[in-house]
Amino acid sequence: MRHLSQSRSRGKWIGMVVLCLGLLGPLEAATVQVTWNANTESDLAGYKVYYGTSSRSYTVIMDVGGVTQYTVDGLNIGTSYYFAVTAYDASGNESSYSQEVIYRPEDITLPTATAAAEAADKIKVVFSEPVEETSAELISNYSLNKSIVVQSAELQTDLKTVILYTTTMSNAWYALTINNVRDRASVPNAIASNTVCEFSWEGGDATAPTLVSVSPTRNDFLTVTFSEALNQTSALTAANYAISPSVAISQAGIDAACKVVYLTTATHTAGTTYTLSVSNVKDVAGNSIAAASKKTYAVISTTPPVPIAARSQDATHLEVEFNVAVDAATAQKTGNYSISPSVTVQAAVLSTNKTKVTLTTSAHTVTGNYTVTVNGIADATTTTTVMTTAVPLTYSFTVPDTQAPRLESVALTSVNYLQVTFNEPVQQASALTTGNYAVTPSVAVLGVTLDVSQKMVLIQTANHAGGTYTLKVSNVKDQASTPNTIDPNYST
Repeated sequence: MRHLSQSRSRGKWIGMVVLCLGLLGPLEAATVQVTWNANTESDLAGYKVYYGTSSRSYTVIMDVGGVTQYTVDGLNIGTSYYFAVTAYDASGNESSYSQEVIYRPEDITLPTATAAAEAADKIKVVFSEPVEETSAELISNYSLNKSIVVQSAELQTDLKTVILYTTTMSNAWYALTINNVRDRASVPNAIASNTVCEFSWEGGDATAPTLVSVSPTRNDFLTVTFSEALNQTSALTAANYAISPSVAISQAGIDAACKVVYLTTATHTAGTTYTLSVSNVKDVAGNSIAAASKKTYAVISTTPPVPIAARSQDATHLEVEFNVAVDAATAQKTGNYSISPSVTVQAAVLSTNKTKVTLTTSAHTVTGNYTVTVNGIADATTTTTVMTTAVPLTYSFTVPDTQAPRLESVALTSVNYLQVTFNEPVQQASALTTGNYAVTPSVAVLGVTLDVSQKMVLIQTANHAGGTYTLKVSNVKDQASTPNTIDPNYST
């Protein structure tokens, strides 16, 4: 049972801590370094950093030990913060606050932009943050190649989108150069000089796309190349593709230029010639490919399968992935796998698409890197293509956290504030629930604040009178992937 009492008592330390601040990296959230002069008391034990958004009303408290500087992050741009520092001795006696320092981080991040053509004479420019109207609507701040002229610029109500009206563009790629457009910071930041945004306009295209080539990357994966950029919706519709002899197509993907489509399929048979038929695929201008456009291809297995990845699933299961479908008999032979250090393979099961094997193993008991070595696996389409060289794959395993959080310390920092420190970071939602804390004899819990370390909470209460109190904590969870909850009978 701990006795809770007020601890800020050593008046001789008042004013002995001198505080200064330095901004480290202003982004959407700012980081600041707090630095102070060292205290010279012989029994000095450490320092505490306090800050909040109101003078002498600090919502965050951090015990930083014996250092004389501390980095605070997550500060909001444009918000004023008030900082102070105290010192404490080995008995827990704490000085009064240092002089208070106010800091307001400002935005110095330059805006960026992207551009896209919406019509032959209309370009939409989207900035990364709100921009000022005057610079955003000045047409001299924009220039286009290929003799296209910007005739007007209109900032939209979201303050981030500018519509440019231009002379008529033809079907081509264009480069828009932007200068001098400024954001809305108190000290405005201009976009980087000669920022270039590339885009294409193909609205006048009357030519239908054509099928250029089909290449089997592996036995269940095709790379399909078209003559021009495609409409993504039509290109990603698996029903627009058919394979003969019949091979099911489960999924379609597309590259960044929208000219190459990737088809995930059922397993092809090596040595067989196939035909891919494509219908209803359109280009960006809406022109449809000729009905049932076709290309033939063949899948031939000439090299052994290659294990490409190993992934720990839990303490006794490991997944090994291959670049092609593999033979079930060799893939499910436990002697074709070995794991170091000191893990035994007990069973192997091949997935339905034949590209992944799940190994059941003895328990991994130590956090760290392991190596699974694979050999003797054959290709699914021809059992003569067999791995003859062992391939090692490294993977990592982390022993799961199963320990519930505990209280390390409780201190009454004033008549109506308790500082509670846990032994590990705790889950924010549970830590900030006032109903998870109870003080007896009865003292009402009014609010809870979690500090940036996520191990310390500051509990605002009704005033304590003199005497001994008990704090009971329940339902507070740690940050494990499967959260552990503090002992419901835990009190101090």
